[in-house]
Amino acid sequence: MSIEHNKLTEGMTTAVGATIEGILFEEPLLLTGKNKVLVDWSSIQHSTASITLKEVGILYLSFPKTLMQAIVEMVTGGEATENQEEQEVDALCEVLNSIGGLLMRSLVGQNTIYKIGIPQIVTEEFNREFLLDLNYTVSDEKFSLAMELN
Repeated sequence: MSIEHNKLTEGMTTAVGATIEGILFEEPLLLTGKNKVLVDWSSIQHSTASITLKEVGILYLSFPKTLMQAIVEMVTGGEATENQEEQEVDALCEVLNSIGGLLMRSLVGQNTIYKIGIPQIVTEEFNREFLLDLNYTVSDEKFSLAMELN
């Protein structure tokens, strides 16, 4: 599937906006130009998950731990839990799953069947060249969504 760069950027940003705003009730802002920062994809302070978008590529989401904690607090009502770390990983994967589904729907159309994989935590260090690496900020936290095409 051939995808136009602008359509991919627009689809990714729309999917990120709908997902994050739906959870945190705050609109994420796309960082561009001199405001753009490079997310350290191997940082201990960030967790990264990937999801395969069949016939398109792999989508990567890198979230700071503080943002994952904020999402868990929204879901649990702010109560501390015994399995906090597991819930943070689940939150990251669910956010990526939602973004991936919305992105695919924007790329292939509302009435087209598409397949996406199961989100997985990226455990190995990697240094990749992405077709698109978009940085966002929400609640004074920066995160990154990147696409590697097939």
